[in-house]
Amino acid sequence: MKLHDALQRLCRESGYIALQKKTLLDQLDGLDAFGEIPEMRDVMREFVSQKCGKELCGRGKDKPSYPACAERISRALAAKGHFSKELARYAADSACFALGLTDSVTVPAAPEPSSAGAGESHDEALPPADRMPETAEEAENCRKLAERGDVHAQLLMGSMCLIGHFADYDPEAGAVWYRMAARKGFAPAMSSLAGLYVSGFGVRQDYGEAFRWYQKAAEQGFAAGESGLGELYRSGHGTAQNFSEAMKWFRKAAEQESAEGEFGIACLYLLGQGVRRDEKKAFSWLMKSAGHGSSDAADCLGDMYVSGRGVTKNLEEAVKWYRKAAEDGILPAQKSLARIYSDKDSPLRDDGEALKWCREAVSQGDAEAENTLAFMYERGTGVSKDLGEALSLYRDAADQGNAEAMANLGRLYFFGTGVPEDHEESAKWYRKAAERGFGPARLALAMMYSTGNGVRKDPAEARKWLRADAGDGFSGPEFYSRFFDSFADVLVRNNQELRQDGQEDGESPDSIEVLRRMSAMLREAMAGDSGGKS
Repeated sequence: MKLHDALQRLCRESGYIALQKKTLLDQLDGLDAFGEIPEMRDVMREFVSQKCGKELCGRGKDKPSYPACAERISRALAAKGHFSKELARYAADSACFALGLTDSVTVPAAPEPSSAGAGESHDEALPPADRMPETAEEAENCRKLAERGDVHAQLLMGSMCLIGHFADYDPEAGAVWYRMAARKGFAPAMSSLAGLYVSGFGVRQDYGEAFRWYQKAAEQGFAAGESGLGELYRSGHGTAQNFSEAMKWFRKAAEQESAEGEFGIACLYLLGQGVRRDEKKAFSWLMKSAGHGSSDAADCLGDMYVSGRGVTKNLEEAVKWYRKAAEDGILPAQKSLARIYSDKDSPLRDDGEALKWCREAVSQGDAEAENTLAFMYERGTGVSKDLGEALSLYRDAADQGNAEAMANLGRLYFFGTGVPEDHEESAKWYRKAAERGFGPARLALAMMYSTGNGVRKDPAEARKWLRADAGDGFSGPEFYSRFFDSFADVLVRNNQELRQDGQEDGESPDSIEVLRRMSAMLREAMAGDSGGKS
């Protein structure tokens, strides 16, 4: 039974007929109390399901007084051992609010961080606020202190729930703990809660709420709040875009050696937002940010060393910075390493390293990396050749919408590589890729319509796909006219390279001859379009 239904029944059994369902729902919608403590919803369900409301709150048409009802509920909840006395009373007040006995609920105040030593003594040892509990005992002590209202413990509990560390993985509960500490003015919790609203993790994405909490944290001089506020001003999320304000808050954070603040300044210079574009200044700020631990800055440094923007090109330096970012789980850096190490023309080519970083990217569910890894399994590059694994990875990537993987599936089915030859299935996958603008798939589909392979022969449809130009350098008549003369030669050269690498597999002479004939037929199709017919 849903909570609001149970409370409605409790109201009805207690004689509160005047409290209608809509009113109750409106009250619950505007009340965070039942979400403030992770177990509170379950406790309240148990409270009403046992039909103890009549005994605790009284019966008949006369409502019991608020103090008496709250005291009874508080004692009942505290007796269950779920909460401290203060939080049990908070839960009781929340129930009375929903029952219409009071129009306000007071959140219990958090003790000052130093109050444990000055007033009461906590037997539990709380780990430092900058690290997670390392034992189950520390985690349990942290929970007890969080329930007493300690903001540092509440912040830790929130983080524990977000990652499932000595607690059930529950992002929503993590957000609840952050919110409890944030409402008491604890800047680290405010900033952390704002971050959840930006990402939509554990809460509904809401840039307006993110801006509000970042602003509160920034006003206390908290660096993460300042840099977060700067980023919202830079992006225009949750507020009007304002590069001057963004720079102001980024600089405030950078004055505290905040890696995020320094990275924000680098972005403004790199993109020329509110300042004259200056890649050398951007590079300088990225170095500072990466030096203070920013993985995103390290990834950007890798990009700059590869492209030579703001610094002299240096592939070895690029790899160094990419590796720092990749080891921290930055997906673009992992993919960059995989590309560098798999490039046949790269002086740093290393099939083993390429395979390693490609797998790391695949573990994050990246479709592009899955397609690359599939090709490595198909060709046996850095790994034992496994067409079954290649097919599986191509399918996974295609299911995520990766057009190149779709085209690769079309190629496998066309030539019968690892699967039974099936030109209809090939045409299906080529069409999926072509409709997403992938140029090589457009060419392949045009070939099939021109020859009637896997589809009904239709020169007009072939010309349609030939004329389609996605502006990607791999489509349009000019590209195809050049492509026809070299397509088969490329396959021949590919076979030669495979033999040089000690591999015998490649495209068969028959397949190459078929492609030569298809290319010639496509020339005829294009010539037939010279009159503008479609």
